[in-house]
Amino acid sequence: GSSAKAIVDLLQSQVAQGRTVLCSIHQPRQEIFETFGFLLLFAGGHLLYSGPIGAAVLGMERAIGHECPEHQNPADFLIDASCCSQDLAELARKL
Repeated sequence: GSSAKAIVDLLQSQVAQGRTVLCSIHQPRQEIFETFGFLLLFAGGHLLYSGPIGAAVLGMERAIGHECPEHQNPADFLIDASCCSQDLAELARKL
C-alpha cells in the first residue's frame, strides 16, 4: 500500500515539473486511482475510454445503466463493468 502511494507521489512530482508520465496500474486502491488526472481504459483490445478520471465513472454508469455503488472503488467498478460487457466495441462507442 504505502510503497505504491510513494511511487505515485514521485510520479506526481515529475508531472508537477512539466514532464509527461505514462503509467500502467492494475487494480489500484481508490486513494491512488483518484490521484491520476487522465485515464486510458482498455479491455479485450479495445480502447473503451480516454479522458479525465472523474468523467469515466459517470460515462460508464450511463453506458451500462447502473450506478457505481457508494462504497465501491471506482477503479473496480470500471474493471467489473468493462469485463462483463458482451460487446466491447459498442461499450466504447457509448463511453
